[in-house]
Amino acid sequence: MKKKILSLISLVTLFVLMFPLVVLADFSDSNNSSNGFGGGANSNTQWDSGNSWLELDSTGLESGSGTFTSRIMDSGGFVRWPTLSWVPTYPSNKELPNNATTETSYSSGNIDMSFDTVLLHFNESGSATSFIDSSGRNYNSSCSGDSCPSATTGLFNGAFNFDGQNDEVDIPAMSKSELFGGVNFSLSFWVNPGSTPDKPTFGFLGSGGYNANNPFASYDSWLSVGNGSTYQLLPALPDAPANKWSNYVIVSDGTDYIVYLNGVEKSRTAITFSPEGFASRQFVIGRSGFGSDYDDWFNGKIDDFTIIKRAFSQSDAAGIYNRGIARLKFQVRSCDDDVCSGESFVGPDGTSGTYFSELTNQSVGLPSKNISQISIANRYFQYKAFFENDDPAATVAPQLMSVSVATGFAGDNAHIPEFSNYVYVFTVAASLLYMTYVFKVQRSI
Repeated sequence: MKKKILSLISLVTLFVLMFPLVVLADFSDSNNSSNGFGGGANSNTQWDSGNSWLELDSTGLESGSGTFTSRIMDSGGFVRWPTLSWVPTYPSNKELPNNATTETSYSSGNIDMSFDTVLLHFNESGSATSFIDSSGRNYNSSCSGDSCPSATTGLFNGAFNFDGQNDEVDIPAMSKSELFGGVNFSLSFWVNPGSTPDKPTFGFLGSGGYNANNPFASYDSWLSVGNGSTYQLLPALPDAPANKWSNYVIVSDGTDYIVYLNGVEKSRTAITFSPEGFASRQFVIGRSGFGSDYDDWFNGKIDDFTIIKRAFSQSDAAGIYNRGIARLKFQVRSCDDDVCSGESFVGPDGTSGTYFSELTNQSVGLPSKNISQISIANRYFQYKAFFENDDPAATVAPQLMSVSVATGFAGDNAHIPEFSNYVYVFTVAASLLYMTYVFKVQRSI
């Protein structure tokens, strides 16, 4: 019996000598120590000790960009690096959530979309004539013939470019209660008018030339509310600046009509009338819905358009703006030496031209990316974080609280000895450089 146990121990010792032990563990940067963010290199970024996050410094805020290059992480042996996760303070470079869901995982900037009616991300490609409603309500929108806008690059993923002459997108006909609910409702969307400033337009088709006939409309002269017999005129939406993405949030909170531009309140008017007077009407994006004299077609790009049956708050408006103008993105590399000589930082397609970010984060949770397709088995690993902010005047810029990198072996299978009345079993399997070694000792007593 003693001889058999010694033989088993000798075999295990031989295995350990031949293949050094690698302890699988997640690597995490969450403080400013040498084993955290403090072990990396800042370029126009800094550690904010009061808030415990990494952020742009004054130069980075002014220029709108900065980077952080992490310490080189040492696993002690050849491992896979399958997952990169990070914790930002708020969503950045992320579309509004699908399926009327609610975010709760961020420390700020969470958005509640639970009463969403229509959500158009405008990510379709080519000469699309149908646009997916991502709210989960299945109000897919449409266009036809030469009135269709053209697909283009958006603030987030895709967008559509309206030509200012006859391009429009039509939301399916529905009642006021289906579209707006009661007196509390909001619209939110991003626009970029190109080289000439312009204001976004929308409204209800078939309104003729009368404000009373158009339940809710934006045109060059006014933002108007009609109830079928009379109307209320509100200040016109501000022009969107040229060659720049701007966010509009328009709110009816039961007391006031409020307009936010880029998270800042621009107008507030007491409600006299609410949109009424329609059992089934078709809402249109890109024109006012009035007759030819006041259609005021919009010229420019539109992205991430939503109508929701609740009143967005000022905090909501600011959060929607921040998630669009701030970007936090990453590139990674795994290395065979402790200075990462010869390896380049790359993104999802294995090149330096792409990045891991929340642009493809369809969940309401914090970002976590599979990087196994470009991070081959190596002992060392390093990431680089890119901080970008399109608005130096914004009160919030990207803030990074922590980064975690997982390690793992493909097909790991390591067992401590199993004992029974008659059998000793010891099984070890470890994947090293794409190979699996299995040692098994089985002896009857």
